[in-house]
Amino acid sequence: MKQAPQFSHHLKCVKLELSHLIFDDDLLVFDRGDLPSVLAVKHSLDTFSGYSGLTPNPSKTNIYFAGVRGNVKSSIFQATGYVEGKFPFRYLGTPFHFSRMTKDLFQPLLAKIRSKLGYWASLHLTYAGKVQLINSTIFGLESFWCACLLLPKGVISEIEKACRQFLWGSEGKRRIVFYSWSKVCRGRMQGGFDIREVLGWNKTLLLKMFWSYNHSCTSIWLKWSREYIFKQHSGWELAATACSSVIWQHILVIRDEFVTKVGTEAEAKRLFQVWATNGKLPLQEVYSIFHGTHYDLRWMKPLLDGIVLPKHAFVVTLVAHNCPCYSRQHL
Repeated sequence: MKQAPQFSHHLKCVKLELSHLIFDDDLLVFDRGDLPSVLAVKHSLDTFSGYSGLTPNPSKTNIYFAGVRGNVKSSIFQATGYVEGKFPFRYLGTPFHFSRMTKDLFQPLLAKIRSKLGYWASLHLTYAGKVQLINSTIFGLESFWCACLLLPKGVISEIEKACRQFLWGSEGKRRIVFYSWSKVCRGRMQGGFDIREVLGWNKTLLLKMFWSYNHSCTSIWLKWSREYIFKQHSGWELAATACSSVIWQHILVIRDEFVTKVGTEAEAKRLFQVWATNGKLPLQEVYSIFHGTHYDLRWMKPLLDGIVLPKHAFVVTLVAHNCPCYSRQHL
């Protein structure tokens, strides 16, 4: 397609010669937005269909425009048979939008979490079992979104509310709340159950993008951002501009918050250099910085030493904090 003489790259993709992104059967194609370029794309898709037998589904194929005149749009629609798409759209399960994300765009994530928790709630699990499921499944599902977007406060509140109700009981049933959610999210040696706090984990994964921009820059998105938005500047020199996307504005705010947490920019740079030497960002250490310092309780270590089963660790933690244990069924 790129070799076709009539094909022209999108103005913001020329330097990287970026023509498309593809994962499995999800394909995004970028071009100049003129009729010859679109026809070159369609010819390439038709050629691929002739060899593979796979054809684009017209009902799932859309064209998104920016700064294209109406008469050019009409010619493109007539030549391709496709229709104009509207923002937001979804790619690999996450929403794409050119403006600030609202809570409504995250309803698929909330629906998945509520569906899983609703099913598990009917299984009469122990508290320790519920903690394991929240840690392994829910936060695995949520991490995919947290690595791409800054979740709105309303979405974070809904996720924590759903997990809290699942752990301690639903609204319509008798609820025995042993612990506040902030204590639940502490580490085991700090008297908690090691459930990650959503906001702190979200900031950690987004800071990883900033770290990658400075030290690896292997993803196409980071390379594109360096070339077109920040003009090869160092990550520490970056400032949000009119061209900055909403996600980059969030990342730069998180960078500044990280600097505040560690004390100075010099200390932040030193930590980044140490981590770069090791070849990867220690997510748990960064999460601890965002989540806040909670000192280890010295008397918890001897209590938990040698305890392997999550149920036993859960019971010991409750007893150590003088929490009432009403029956074996509850535990």
